[in-house]
Formats: sequence, structure tokens, C-alpha cells
Amino acid sequence: HWMREAAEIFPYRQHAMLLGTPAKRAKDYRAWLALPDHERGICVIGWGTLSRDTRLASYGSTALAPSEREPGYLNDVPLGTLVVDEAHRALNPHAKQTRAAWWLADRAARVYAATGTPVESSPLDVWSMCRLVAAEDWPSRVRYIDTWCKVELSWAGYMESVSVQPETEALWRTLTGYRILAADKETLMPWLPDKTYATIDVELPPALRRQYVEMSQT
Repeated sequence: HWMREAAEIFPYRQHAMLLGTPAKRAKDYRAWLALPDHERGICVIGWGTLSRDTRLASYGSTALAPSEREPGYLNDVPLGTLVVDEAHRALNPHAKQTRAAWWLADRAARVYAATGTPVESSPLDVWSMCRLVAAEDWPSRVRYIDTWCKVELSWAGYMESVSVQPETEALWRTLTGYRILAADKETLMPWLPDKTYATIDVELPPALRRQYVEMSQT
């Protein structure tokens, strides 16, 4: 997708997609990096290999292995512009791919994150997006929870952030709004058809049905 779009928008520049073994990815990246500025286009790397090609950022008590402290080929020079597509894949601060993206983003001149799912389960997801693009403004997850989140005891017995505190929501929306630009489907992809809804009845086996009945009663 990115390579196709890049070829259409910048047809006279050379673009690179980093695939294959670590050695091949490093060789292709450095060849792309060596191109003259007026010839160099975009370079694409997938989430699946990202954490093996850059040093990782630290987070809380998560210990870094010696190999995770070593710079990778993506750390040869600071990036000018980093576009993080499918940025919801960086929601978990303990995940290696999240901390790999952090290390690159913290050293890039400009960072843009794009996702159709900025919030999956709680307002903490918004912190993850803001931490990715503006670590200097949103450095601490704990401080974010204490300042903005309403915390309740979950059904599983642990505390979870369920919503934004009503008394600070207006300010929260203002501050996060500086970093988040929302656009609806009609604006971004007007050619897509309208959603179609359907109800499908599924007959569950007795064992599974019993589990769902028990959950509905608790």
C-alpha cells in the first residue's frame, strides 16, 4: 500500500521496502540512505521486524536485555520524518514493538501516527498515542492516570481505567486535541459503501452455551 502510493505521488524518487533477513534489510536501508536527497523517497519497514532493527526504549521496571540496548541499522542517523501507520500496535508500553517505535520517534524531527483504532478499551490508549508523537508532553503513564482517569475495580479484581474524570474531561480534550486530528470515513474514504448490518443466530454446543449463561448471571 505505502509503496504503491509513494510511486504514484513521488514517481521520480527511489523508495525502499525492508524485507528479508536482518542483513538484507540493513543493506537495503543503507543503500536507500546513501541516495542523494533529491532522489530519496520513503522507506517502509513492517511492525513484525521493527524491534529487531533498532534499539528499544526503556519503560518502567521492564528490564532491557543487552541486545535491546544495542543500536540497530535504523539508528545510523536520526530520522527526519517518521510516519507510524497502524499506530494502535503501539498501545502496550511493555511490548517490544512499542518501545522500538518510541526510540525512533523520540529522535525523529517530525512524528505522525495514523490509526483507525486510536482507542481500543480505555482512555489509557490515548496516552499511548500521545506518548508516541510527543513524549516531552506525555512522559508518564502513571501521572496520566492520576490526573485524567477514573479508576474502578474490574470484574476480575484489579483496578482499571474506565473513563476520563468528568471534572477534568474538558481540559483533557483540549490538551489531547492539540495532538490528535480525527476524520470520519466520509472525509477520508468517500468511495467506500455504507455499512451493512446483519444479525446472525448461532447455535452453541451445550458446554459453550452453559459458560455464556453463567457469565450473563455474574
